Amino acid sequence: MGRRLSAVVHVLDEVGTYHQFGPTDVVPDWAAAKITNPAAWAEDPVADLAYDNGGWLPPGSTLRIEDEKQDFPGDAPSDQWKVPELLAFAETKGIDLGDAKKKADILAAIAQAEAGAADEGNDGTGDGSDEGEGGNEGNGDGTA
Repeated sequence: MGRRLSAVVHVLDEVGTYHQFGPTDVVPDWAAAKITNPAAWAEDPVADLAYDNGGWLPPGSTLRIEDEKQDFPGDAPSDQWKVPELLAFAETKGIDLGDAKKKADILAAIAQAEAGAADEGNDGTGDGSDEGEGGNEGNGDGTA
């Protein structure tokens, strides 16, 4: 990377056209060779210079870190969502849709995956009141 300007400068090219460059611009070599005033250049040409989607940022600027954009409208899929939104939701959440291609099948696969994820949260350390849990065998009322 080349040097960084400390101010806006205007440079005349070889065909007589003026070009404007500033601290956030990358100055091409042909223009840098024509900028002879040492005060036009920053003392530390590359320190703290970062690149953002909008271009080069001078020192002291804040680098914009955009929030990850969701390609779906909310947290809970519904039949109001379009298929591409459902697919994006499933991909973001790591849900395997299997062979689901139709909207209803995709919704069902997502619902099943989310129900399975909720069941995985149950570690079996309940109070033993449910049938088959808590080490009780038999009809669930504590009798064998």
